[in-house]
Amino acid sequence: MDLFEYLQTRMGYVIQHLERLITSFDDMEHLDRDEMIQKGGAIFDIVVSTIQIEDNLLYPKLREKGLLLEEYGVIRELQQEVEDIIESSVMMHVDEPSFEFRDNLQALHRCLLKYRRFDEKVVFPVARTALGHHEMRDVLRHIQEETSHEGKAERILQTPF
Repeated sequence: MDLFEYLQTRMGYVIQHLERLITSFDDMEHLDRDEMIQKGGAIFDIVVSTIQIEDNLLYPKLREKGLLLEEYGVIRELQQEVEDIIESSVMMHVDEPSFEFRDNLQALHRCLLKYRRFDEKVVFPVARTALGHHEMRDVLRHIQEETSHEGKAERILQTPF
């Protein structure tokens, strides 16, 4: 698996679990509010980690080469939108109606789909061409090291819905 397959798989994994969580809202008897918030938090952790990884390990290499300088503004807007939705979700009070949390999850889902599309259509093709095999392997190795601590979030998402 190369760097870009890894990132696509990671985002696909998050989107899949987000879709399952949104769907579970229709059948509240399977998950109580605390479980939904816990699963949402696990998804948020992985999403934030993915954004930080791309920001710290991938984009600097591209900027060093003078690539995606204009597109980086779009990337930051998408990242900020994701971060704002997550922050709003995390700050929700336990007494607030659960449909507001669901609405935030749906907004996050839409935003992550845009983010993934932008990565696949713009960022990854440029990066594939610009980064050498060794650079991509090094970035992937760093990403795997950075994500090795995500065991708790992974375990939460693996519990049945």
